[in-house]
Amino acid sequence: MNDTKETEKLVTMMEADQLPLVSVSTVFPFDLFPNKIVVDRSKITLVRNTFFFTHQVESFMIKDLMSVIVESSLFFATIKLVDRFFTDDPTEIRYLFKSDAEKIRTVVHGLMIAASGDVNVEKVPRGVLVDNLEKLGSPSTGIGD
Repeated sequence: MNDTKETEKLVTMMEADQLPLVSVSTVFPFDLFPNKIVVDRSKITLVRNTFFFTHQVESFMIKDLMSVIVESSLFFATIKLVDRFFTDDPTEIRYLFKSDAEKIRTVVHGLMIAASGDVNVEKVPRGVLVDNLEKLGSPSTGIGD
């Protein structure tokens, strides 16, 4: 009985993670081999393209993130991911459109807040989830408007 329950739980998690919540890429030609950021319900995946047909994949569990920082310039933004295990060396992705970087930040912050409140986001429909995560993760002071 217990094995069946755990199997169902695993299948539910896999089905929930099939479609990404947010997926953005860095801007070509400023980044000759554009990188990609994919956010799903439990993790952020970075795909760093280093050359033709060469890439590195790195994942961060939402529960292990301490902060997502967006640094904006005139045209582009940089996202910094601060993992609780590597606080002195945040992971950076440069040359994102500002709107894409802000969307990543708000959705991830929403996921972090939901996780800290023990909210199970696995069964929430994707469209409803993304809208609510953006609202939950948005700054309440109107910064950046």
